[in-house]
Amino acid sequence: MPKKIGNIYDKAIDFYKFKEAYERTSKSKKNKKDRIYFGMYLEDNIYRIGTDLKQRKYEVGKYSKFKVYIPKEREIYCLNFYDRVVQQWYVHEFILPHMIDKFIVDSFACIKGRGVHGAINKLQKYMCIAKRKWEDPYILKYDIKKFFYSIDQKKLYEIMCKYYKDKDFLDLTRKFIKFDPENKNDNEFGVGIPIGNYTSQFFANIYMNELDQFIKHKLRVKYYVRYMDDGVLILESKGKAKEILKEIEEFVKTELHLQLNKKTSYFPLKVGVIFCGYKIYTTHKLLKRANIQRMKKRIRNWNKKYKTAENDIEQLKKWRQSFFAWKGYAKEAEKYNLYKTLENKCEWIDTEHI
Repeated sequence: MPKKIGNIYDKAIDFYKFKEAYERTSKSKKNKKDRIYFGMYLEDNIYRIGTDLKQRKYEVGKYSKFKVYIPKEREIYCLNFYDRVVQQWYVHEFILPHMIDKFIVDSFACIKGRGVHGAINKLQKYMCIAKRKWEDPYILKYDIKKFFYSIDQKKLYEIMCKYYKDKDFLDLTRKFIKFDPENKNDNEFGVGIPIGNYTSQFFANIYMNELDQFIKHKLRVKYYVRYMDDGVLILESKGKAKEILKEIEEFVKTELHLQLNKKTSYFPLKVGVIFCGYKIYTTHKLLKRANIQRMKKRIRNWNKKYKTAENDIEQLKKWRQSFFAWKGYAKEAEKYNLYKTLENKCEWIDTEHI
């Protein structure tokens, strides 16, 4: 049992910490109305946050909902700017300082200095080691069915109580975990946490850390990498992969109240594995075909809009930022000719005023 963390809530209530949370929240929201309005009365709003939290009166506001369709259809729930500042403060004051060092080194999502590139490079390294070590190694790849929508809120809260004992912190945590946008059940925990909350990605990591610890310390699997709800294990044989899959399936069901989805499977290492948008082999990495086709489609749409948007500097900057983010992603797969060709197709890419 880990030593519980206490006496942290009141120490974190500080004007300058709230101001730093506001600045972090503002980075990608500079032209949003709620950010502008919050900034117009910055000191008053920060004082209100501090007062609400100090007096234990803070309540999570109402969610707005919208859908995204890429890479698949998802419902996104979004809080107002005031609540997002509080969540920034919560994560940076309570989660990052105390939980990151409790994760295994092979967990890569939402951890500074790791990320997608770290995950795929570590996986490829493990694949090379396994190929040298075993005659016919197998990969077991698991994926959780409807992960964010299926997280048991009560179980998540129990996990948080395993690490923290500060009552005021846990009361605030409870408010962030209890997600019931239609207010049908105010008093009890339900199922699911919202995609879109800043806290959700960290809660998800904490939830999946239970499985990480089981795989590494109970099953003693040495070559294992996880990115959010996708995990890859490298094992010495097909038989071992079948055996470990049964253990994981049982743990996920009984301890986390989740299910593995139909993408979960095991196969020879030599055929490569799709992970974090790449097809990974011991010798090289490739981008998924769907990823390339999606970028080609976006470029065609950007070019069509270019004539009417060429004076919209902010729009052009967003396109440029989006393409170069993808370019950095593609570089990991050593696709120089591909991303250079697509860059040349962006008719607006070298526009002087962006």
